Amino acid sequence: MAATITNDFKRVILRKIFDDISNDVNSYYIGIGKGSAWNDADEFPTPTGSIKEVRDARAAMQSIKSAANVSFAITRRNWSSGSFYDSWDDNLVGEGTNPFYVITEENSVYICLRESRAVDGTRNQSTVKPTGSDPLKPITTSDGYKWKYLYTLLPADATNFLSANFMPVRKSSGAESGLGAQQDAVQAASVRGQVLGVKLYDGGAGYSSVPTVTIEGDGSGATATAFVTSGAITHIFIDSDTDSGLASGRNYNFAGVNISGGAPSRAGRARAVIGDIFGEGVGADPRNDLKSTSLMFQTKPDGAEGGAFFVDGQDFRQVTLIKDPIDSNGTELTGTAINSSKFITADDGTEAGGFALDAVLTGQTSGSKAIFLGNSSTKIFINQNDSTGFGLFQAEDIQGTADGGGTNTATLIDGGTIRYENNYTPGDSDKGQLMYIDNRAAVIRDAAQAEDLKVVIQI
Repeated sequence: MAATITNDFKRVILRKIFDDISNDVNSYYIGIGKGSAWNDADEFPTPTGSIKEVRDARAAMQSIKSAANVSFAITRRNWSSGSFYDSWDDNLVGEGTNPFYVITEENSVYICLRESRAVDGTRNQSTVKPTGSDPLKPITTSDGYKWKYLYTLLPADATNFLSANFMPVRKSSGAESGLGAQQDAVQAASVRGQVLGVKLYDGGAGYSSVPTVTIEGDGSGATATAFVTSGAITHIFIDSDTDSGLASGRNYNFAGVNISGGAPSRAGRARAVIGDIFGEGVGADPRNDLKSTSLMFQTKPDGAEGGAFFVDGQDFRQVTLIKDPIDSNGTELTGTAINSSKFITADDGTEAGGFALDAVLTGQTSGSKAIFLGNSSTKIFINQNDSTGFGLFQAEDIQGTADGGGTNTATLIDGGTIRYENNYTPGDSDKGQLMYIDNRAAVIRDAAQAEDLKVVIQI
């Protein structure tokens, strides 16, 4: 038996997540952690998502920040002169040999409805950047390409979600202003069930004249023309139409391509490309047109975030995504930025801050060990892992490498009890679902530093 999950199913899952965040049903946080080196060479491994790996990521977590910013996303494809682009194809889950959409320097997004070809079928390079925002007519550039304008990134979307590798995709609310109003117009002008193109299976042979191409189906208005070179069909294009730009017709659910005449020794074969998705036309929902099956979560930790994030040289090597974190009392976390580290309490703030970052602290009575992350007054923030073990401390002296060399000592109070800041205990499996792990090289933080953390979930 052969089976697959369709893009429709993937979108149902992602839209459920997107809608739940938009409607405040679920909350997501992006976390950072893993202050200690991966190995002697500090080479980060590819995550597998195993139970142990998830448990280790929880134990290594330092800080989390709300990821209220979320968008559908796709791979970024910059328009580039001299590149080849494919026309949109309903028989491909994603892209073919070449991209079928582009983003320009103006952050405008276009979908390719027709690639440029010479009479003999040779594909031409794209040399003229698409421009304009006509809500209905495709944009024909002088190099022979036909593009359909979809939308221009809103400034906030460009700031939050545009990266070197990904770009945001959105559906307009239908009542927006400025650039959003342009997208509203595109969505309102979309025509369902258009035949966007014809894909040639077999060019046939022996044609003595150009055959007639007829689009047959349950819609109306689509017409196309074949091009013949050396007795074979080289390509078939949807006809140009002065009113709509392309004679794509409308309301096709099913369509076939009938090639007749021309007295061939072997008849050509082709299929119709229908742009209708979910009963909508091209431009009605760019998430469908651009075949997006990814969500991007974004947040920007700025410096210490009021003490929630470590600075002054502390680093992180892991980024995580946590759904619906709750505190130890079972209450949903509502803070924007939260320190999620363990801490023990010393009797002296100066001694508590006298350790070198990542120094191994050892209880002089218990023998328990932990890694020093930083301090806030008498709170000593720590991390424990397989190397240190997960032993408990007592009301005892702890020792570790001093900041600047030598040895530093601090005396623990409060019975040496290990607690969590904000009562958030990420090590407990019921304190939020850990949905994503990204291992990376060390990122060192300081008080003036702001990270732009983007998490892309691809199904």
